[in-house]
Amino acid sequence: MRAAEAGESGLARLHWSRLRGLLPDVENLTVRTPHVVSEIVGDESGVTGVRLRDLRDETEQDVNAAVTVVAAGPWSGAVAALGGVSYQMQRSRGAMIGFNGRWTSHIINRLHWPGDGDIFIPFGPHGVAGTTSVSTDDPGDRRIEPWERERIM
Repeated sequence: MRAAEAGESGLARLHWSRLRGLLPDVENLTVRTPHVVSEIVGDESGVTGVRLRDLRDETEQDVNAAVTVVAAGPWSGAVAALGGVSYQMQRSRGAMIGFNGRWTSHIINRLHWPGDGDIFIPFGPHGVAGTTSVSTDDPGDRRIEPWERERIM
């Protein structure tokens, strides 16, 4: 349920620069953090934008848009519900471990249904290995349990 603003975060720049590459003709693309969607705004013709609440000072702002994309990850169901849309999601959380050193020059993935220990990702001079897959009902569940570290290693 967050909107995001591409700031100085390296990861944010990476993701939003890729999004921008996919949408080369879009002007005025704005991404905001740390905001949450508090309402989906619309009229008889459909969705016209969203109302955002700034988590720093609790102020709200309406953002109008010709196209509104819900890209809220595990919170997507809650955001869609603000617009009267209901659907089921099967959520899972997972752990990844970062390493000093790059093991490969390309992503290696076993390409199967979500499981444990199935991917290596080069990230600059580092490597990331993962993941685990644990069902959860809580979209904010960020626990990493000891067995998950062991499984990845």
